[in-house]
Amino acid sequence: MKLITFLILFLFFSAFFIISNENLQLHKKNEALEFGRQYYSWLGDMLGNVKSATAFVIKSEWMPSK
Repeated sequence: MKLITFLILFLFFSAFFIISNENLQLHKKNEALEFGRQYYSWLGDMLGNVKSATAFVIKSEWMPSK
């Protein structure tokens, strides 16, 4: 339950950050579409970075040399 709450709060605050940085007004259709583009672009970049970091950790040698 804590993980779900954290995830929801994280996504909410990240959306708020994009809205405030770009000074978007979501009641305007073109700005709402721009928010959607930017938010999903950011989300895709973030997931790509998580994927890269995970791949780096998996490929790392964790056992000591003999």
